[in-house]
Amino acid sequence: MAKKRQFILTYNKHNKVWRRMYRGELIICGYARTKTDRDAYRKAVAEFHRRKAEIDAGVYDKELVRQQKLAKRQAKKASSSLTPKVANETGEIHK
Repeated sequence: MAKKRQFILTYNKHNKVWRRMYRGELIICGYARTKTDRDAYRKAVAEFHRRKAEIDAGVYDKELVRQQKLAKRQAKKASSSLTPKVANETGEIHK
């Protein structure tokens, strides 16, 4: 009989992320299209161990991480708005 897989992270299928609660902090480790995406799971586990080490060392700053993600999102949004919009022969605008 096959042994059931043991995951150290929980997959949230609504948000499609791997996550785990550690010392009162909800750590969202990474995006995965499905629970069976092994590469995404391995990356998420590596991210979890990195964040766990930061929390144990006392250097993890949740607010700083939130600000970095926000800045990255805003930079991505700004760069996508700079792409030229071109109209084709029918007058439809495409990016």
